Amino acid sequence: MRHTADVLCLQECPEENWKPNLLDRFYTLVGSEKSHCGYTQLWVRNNMFFQRIAECDGPSVAAVALVDDFAVGLSSSHFAPHKKNSATRFDQVKTLKNSFPIGMAFVMAGDFNMRMSEDKTVEEQLGLQDAWKDAESPSDHMFTW
Repeated sequence: MRHTADVLCLQECPEENWKPNLLDRFYTLVGSEKSHCGYTQLWVRNNMFFQRIAECDGPSVAAVALVDDFAVGLSSSHFAPHKKNSATRFDQVKTLKNSFPIGMAFVMAGDFNMRMSEDKTVEEQLGLQDAWKDAESPSDHMFTW
């Protein structure tokens, strides 16, 4: 592997127990949840301590992990597709956000399938921030939800 990421968030995995070759040599599977298209998975480095959050319903996998003695929430999701499912996506994001302990920093990653018109609602009503926007990344690469 060229990079040694601490966390891997995979979507559209073909099977619940699917793992790319040699992935489990470096990473531990936190969990795998069914989505509208295959499975979403969350993996952490083998030496990272974590505890899966059981109350998190699919299509997400969530955990609390220790990163340099700091507890942080992590998740991998694959939310409902299509423009017509914006209310469903909002509920999925809200449910996931509420699965993390109050006051804990967390990173939600994956394929949110959100439209730009949904950003403001999620940011204002749920108090979430898009890291891509906060980093002032190029607008032609802005699809990060």
